[in-house]
Amino acid sequence: MLANSLVPYSRGALLHRLGLRAKAERLSQALTRRKLAERADVTESAIKRFETTGEIGVSTMLALMLALGISEQFDALFRADLPKTFAQLQPGTLRQRGRRSDHGKTRAKKPDNG
Repeated sequence: MLANSLVPYSRGALLHRLGLRAKAERLSQALTRRKLAERADVTESAIKRFETTGEIGVSTMLALMLALGISEQFDALFRADLPKTFAQLQPGTLRQRGRRSDHGKTRAKKPDNG
């Protein structure tokens, strides 16, 4: 785990900022908490708690993001570097390590005499 001195914001500060951003998005779409709660099928109190404290369950946050039309931002949180071409999926395209001999030294490749 990172030391607190390496993290620019505390957990509480990040949660609070996330809640404020969610509220700003809701307001930019001219939605009341009640209307968003209906769209997302969550409680108004869950939205209020999220907007004021940042505390929310993952499934509730996903429901809100879907209702707000911003689910692509949720997907971007843990985006992996996916292969872009079929060739990148082919075996043998990954870097291979050299074999070690019985003495723990890397074996030299045999010269190609052909």
